[in-house]
Amino acid sequence: SPTPSPTPVPTLAPTPARSPTHVLMLAPTPAPTSAPTPAPTPAGNMSDVSTPTPKPASTPTPASPTPAAGPTPAPGPTATPAPPVVLERKVTGMMRLSVSNPQDFCNDTNASAGVANALSEATSVPAQHITVNLTCTRRLGEQERSLQSTGSVTVDYTINMPPTLTSVTPENVQQSIVAVGASNSSKANFASSVVREVSKAGGGTYNVTIAEVPPPTVVVVTAAPTPAPGPGPAPGPGPGPSPGGNTPTTSAAPGSRLRCSVALALLAGAAAAAGLA
Repeated sequence: SPTPSPTPVPTLAPTPARSPTHVLMLAPTPAPTSAPTPAPTPAGNMSDVSTPTPKPASTPTPASPTPAAGPTPAPGPTATPAPPVVLERKVTGMMRLSVSNPQDFCNDTNASAGVANALSEATSVPAQHITVNLTCTRRLGEQERSLQSTGSVTVDYTINMPPTLTSVTPENVQQSIVAVGASNSSKANFASSVVREVSKAGGGTYNVTIAEVPPPTVVVVTAAPTPAPGPGPAPGPGPGPSPGGNTPTTSAAPGSRLRCSVALALLAGAAAAAGLA
């Protein structure tokens, strides 16, 4: 059988080249960058923080507590002052005598002792507690007389009465001396006592009459009394309870509020960074 002839392979027509196509290249979207976390600002440099400080909440001012009236203290017993301490008692005075030989009488120490003994007899006070001073006096215009003439003698006396002398009081002594000058008979009795006591003391012989016996003065010297302790000061009213039982609220210090503001700002920045991510 005849061999079939080969079928020619068809030749493909050349494909015309395409015009170059412009491809729009999109730039890659950059990944979001997380916001840097701000470092906390030191407490000593708070002026650099831009976050405004929130105003502190107003704290109600509690009403002033009404002081509670304290109990009225009962009156204490009245202290009885101690009796005064007597330091010295004495009776002082003067009397005027009419004496013969007055100058001799005034210069005679035994005459002074005799007058003191006469006063001791009249007042019941021991003679050792009595001092006497004799002074010769002369009337105005009186001419010089002989030593035997009668003259006036002033007797100044002090009768000391120590606390140990309890048998007689200054008032008793005063009354006894007033009694000496109360009448002519009492004056004569005292004058006789003076003459007798002067003679017993070893003095001279004198004629004595009592011219004047003024009332004496009583002197009592006491120590300053110790003041009795007075009552103590009354207790003042105590603090009353707070009105309504509320406890007073204290506001935070400015430094604490500023630290809270910084912490809130840090939390807000962290939240914003998490949302962008």
